[in-house]
Amino acid sequence: CCLFNKKIGDTWEDLYARLPYVAEVADQYKDQRRQEAKSVITELLGTGNHQKKAPSEELQTKVFAFQTVRDQVAELFQAIAELKPRGLTSDNFLTFHESEIIISAIEDLMEHGIPAYSMHDGLIVRQQDLVRAREALQESWSSHCCQHIETNKPKQIYPAIKATASDGTSLCTSGAWV
Repeated sequence: CCLFNKKIGDTWEDLYARLPYVAEVADQYKDQRRQEAKSVITELLGTGNHQKKAPSEELQTKVFAFQTVRDQVAELFQAIAELKPRGLTSDNFLTFHESEIIISAIEDLMEHGIPAYSMHDGLIVRQQDLVRAREALQESWSSHCCQHIETNKPKQIYPAIKATASDGTSLCTSGAWV
């Protein structure tokens, strides 16, 4: 959320969309290309190797331009090219932290008598609990991230979160780093 979405003024920019692999295709292919780029970046971060030569077997069936995306990522996002082999060194690193954030949000909701179920990187709640669930997820995310940032530690991180109700209406929150 924070790594590949960037606040510009009062809006957030989707940094995946800045990759030429995503930006330079017809609109009907952008979502697919964005998902492919996201998969490549997740694998690069998860393995701790931004110079990885080839995708995993699983990713090989989903992304046909692994090296192109990898090279564009290294060029556009210098932080990834400068990753040290510390911290982000296992395939489960990001999944672990994501799970910790979701569990903390669910525990918060349980304390308020709100039932919630985890689903990948989100929560399923009753429509009437949507606002509180979004707040719990933001608070959990901010607390967890602030706890693990070593330098230039912010007081608070507000991730951009989109909550969608069963009727299709969406509730969006813009993010900030303060």
